[in-house]
Amino acid sequence: MKCTKKINKEILKTNHAKNYKERIKEYLDGLDHSTDINHYWEKMGNAIKMSAEEVLGHEPRSKKKSWFNEQCKEAIADRDKARLRVVRDPTKENKRRLAIRQREAKRIIRMNKRIWEKGKVKEIEDNMKNNTRIFFEKANEVRRSFKPRHTMIRMEDGTLLTENDKIAKAFENMFQILMNQPRRDVVTEEYDTVKQFRFLIVKKTTFL
Repeated sequence: MKCTKKINKEILKTNHAKNYKERIKEYLDGLDHSTDINHYWEKMGNAIKMSAEEVLGHEPRSKKKSWFNEQCKEAIADRDKARLRVVRDPTKENKRRLAIRQREAKRIIRMNKRIWEKGKVKEIEDNMKNNTRIFFEKANEVRRSFKPRHTMIRMEDGTLLTENDKIAKAFENMFQILMNQPRRDVVTEEYDTVKQFRFLIVKKTTFL
């Protein structure tokens, strides 16, 4: 998807506004008024656009920071490794370590999201009166952040899976390994946290 550069409209609040008007006038004075109206209208639009780019320039790009940072990614990676160890070898010690990693991942994610949200709220409050455009941009950014995040898992080789079909297949393989374990070592109640099996369940029950 091509990113469209935005004209720096803030410059219009300075003395450059006069320069912008003069530049547009120069372009319009050079147009042939006897030409076709549609062609003239197109030339006028181009004159306004070129004047804006020359005099006002473009807004500086700002890299949007997400609450889902490297710390969150590492916590989830550690949690997934612990889960795979349980799938391969469901001992009490591995299950205990998985529970610790799960709690730690949840804590880190909640903490980072809370910090991010507080920062956005402050930005919104600061721009509420002085800059309504930025106010609405930040408000929409916070609103969009509450959409569900795509589920992902990291495989043993470090590959990160984000597509539902591949995730479902990976968990199907894990499930087969789990079912082949000796029954005395398997405690099904311990696996109530593996919510990502919903992809597998949906995939299988669709054909029932």
